[in-house]
Parts: sequence; structure tokens; C-alpha cells
Amino acid sequence: MEALLSLSPVEQKHQRETQIFTSKQEAQALEKRLLISHENRTANAAFRRVCYILHQLAQKYVVNSPATFTDYNCLLHCTKLLEELGFKPELNPGMDAAAQSVGKEVIHNSFEYRHLRNKTLASLAIIADLIDRPAGTGTPEYQRGMREGYRRASDIAIMFLNDLSDGESNGL
Repeated sequence: MEALLSLSPVEQKHQRETQIFTSKQEAQALEKRLLISHENRTANAAFRRVCYILHQLAQKYVVNSPATFTDYNCLLHCTKLLEELGFKPELNPGMDAAAQSVGKEVIHNSFEYRHLRNKTLASLAIIADLIDRPAGTGTPEYQRGMREGYRRASDIAIMFLNDLSDGESNGL
């Protein structure tokens, strides 16, 4: 530590950069050794096999029916994720086409999304109807300000409701 303090700032910076560079090279060499080692290849292969077995079981027991709609969509989403990771799970012919088309519809058909969307629509509808509410008691200036605030909030809510309905018709 004392040796570092006796060096000029430029020399200290150079020495730190050299140490960092050396540490990075050692870490990369260690990482490469771990990736190439027989134990890790076996663990990776075992993980891949486990994924394939679980995926086959899910295909077998989760059918595409109205009763298991969310489970089937979850399985399709998992299949898509496995494919994006570079895995190539064996797919039933009917499921192969469905898994390729997984997209926003998995999210849009989920209970949580529909529930949140319905709450949002209801909230915006209430705000859009504020213009019909009385401004309350107070001075005429206060009532005028409240009506103007209600009108602006209503206009903004209507704009959002229109955007949401346009998105629904466009398949968003």
C-alpha cells in the first residue's frame, strides 16, 4: 500500500489498469476451464435433458382445451423460451405451429391482464363521466374552476379510452 502512495497519480493509474487487465485475463481463463471441464458439460447436458423430459410431460398432460387454456398458453410460452435459449424440444405437430405463433396473445389472454385492463377501463370511464357531476358548494369561481378541472380530466380520460379501443381493434 505504501508503494502505491509513493507513486505519482499517473503511475498509480497505470498500475491499477495493469492489475485489472491481469485479473480479467485470469477470470476469463478460469471461466473457460470451468466451461470445458467434464463435470460442467455433464451438468449442462443433464439440465438440458431435464428440460426436455419436463417439456414432454407437459405436452402429454396439458391439452389445448377451454378448461386448460391458461396452462396450454403457459406451455407454449415455455416452449418459445426454450427455443430462444437454443434448446430444440421435440414438439407434437399441432403444438409446433402454435408455439411459433406465441406472442402478445399469451399476455392478453391472461387473467391478470384482462383484470387490470377492465379496472383501467372502468376507472377511465368514471373519470370521463366527471363532467356530468355537480361542482359542489362554494363560490362561483370555485365551481367554475371545478367544472373546468372536470372537463379537462374528462377529455384526457376519453382520449385514453379511445386509444385503448383503437388498440383493441388493431389486435394490440
